[in-house]
Amino acid sequence: MVSRDLPRACNPIIGGIVACILGGLTVLSTDAMARVQASSASASRQSQIRCDGSDETAQWRKLLAMTKSGQVITLPVGKTCVYSTIIVPDNVTIDGGNRNATVLMTNSPVADGITLGDGSVLRNVKLTSSVPRTGGYFVRTAANGTVVENIVCARYFICYGAIGAKAELRAIAPVLRNVLAFNPAIGRGAGFAVFHNFGNAQVASLSVSGPGGGQQPDFGLKFLNGDTASVSDVNITQHGAALDLAVPAHNNLYALHVQNSLFDSAGKVSGAFNAPSCWLRPGGGLYETVMTNVWCGLSAGSDGMLIAPRPPGVIEGLHIHNGQFSGNRGNGVHIATSGLSDFTFTGGSAGGNNGSGVLVDASCRFGVISGMMLRKNHRGDNGDHGMDVRAGADLTFRSNFYSGAKGAYRVQPGLKAVIVQP
Repeated sequence: MVSRDLPRACNPIIGGIVACILGGLTVLSTDAMARVQASSASASRQSQIRCDGSDETAQWRKLLAMTKSGQVITLPVGKTCVYSTIIVPDNVTIDGGNRNATVLMTNSPVADGITLGDGSVLRNVKLTSSVPRTGGYFVRTAANGTVVENIVCARYFICYGAIGAKAELRAIAPVLRNVLAFNPAIGRGAGFAVFHNFGNAQVASLSVSGPGGGQQPDFGLKFLNGDTASVSDVNITQHGAALDLAVPAHNNLYALHVQNSLFDSAGKVSGAFNAPSCWLRPGGGLYETVMTNVWCGLSAGSDGMLIAPRPPGVIEGLHIHNGQFSGNRGNGVHIATSGLSDFTFTGGSAGGNNGSGVLVDASCRFGVISGMMLRKNHRGDNGDHGMDVRAGADLTFRSNFYSGAKGAYRVQPGLKAVIVQP
């Protein structure tokens, strides 16, 4: 039962449960709350929040200042509005009643919405904005052991960021899962999620969609400097480079494993650049990357997967199993700049591309491509070759099937140790 006539003071009710009104923010105990098992380590609060356009940031800050480690703030269906960042203390959970109807709304075009402390959790809420976003994150953390799950993101510039303070002070074990995201902002630097200066990230069960036409955000999932990440069951569409591995110079990304995920329908992003659906473009080191059952396709103006290290960047140890690279305006897979070594592509397909199924256009070493269908499929034939090798050394192509409008495959004469076994 919600009361609007409670005194403007906070008083303990039972078991650490508090009832109070702080401006537009009402926090109270109900019969259901009274049944919550509270302890010294964990208590629960329920709030009925209404948004009348006023700034409720201060009320939120007062509420969080009263909240102790281990407590849960439970939000039922309703809406709250803030103009600046809410900082959630360590080991505090914000739990909404319904991720479509419990709404945390920002009225700022650039301010971060929520910052999570060590061990804090955000779940079962919708994050959105009442104004067009031109910067900032809806959720950001530099802390350890944070969890964001079962949320909706709408009208975001960037929905989520796990960004450690510096390379040697990382955000450890961030978890992002069960997210529905749509209606993103458009502009330079816009995207869905960023991981930088992190360790042991877990990303799962994302459904992220962009605009139906016109310019797209610059990226979907962007990984920069970090060590160990698992990505699974992700579908990101119309977000420019839906998978963007953009390791900065003098940084490294180790052991990124991606499985059962789809990255597609890249279009034009900021600067009128035609983005690939998957973009591997380290300026530093990208090491021990494994992808299994991934789709990088339907790029409207570029390649399905563009492998293009930026000097002095390197990619060492890239292993892709059952990758699908079809229906792209450019090539299925395009090795465009030097710096790739120790790589394997096993199984999968690349057909119906305007260019080639696989184009090796730059120096690379110690690679094996085997068991791929680099040929005509239901999307049509490749417009160039099934495979076109113009550079490289110590490469083996084995047990593939090739076709293209200009020929099955082509290998530049004089290349070292290139073996083709149709």
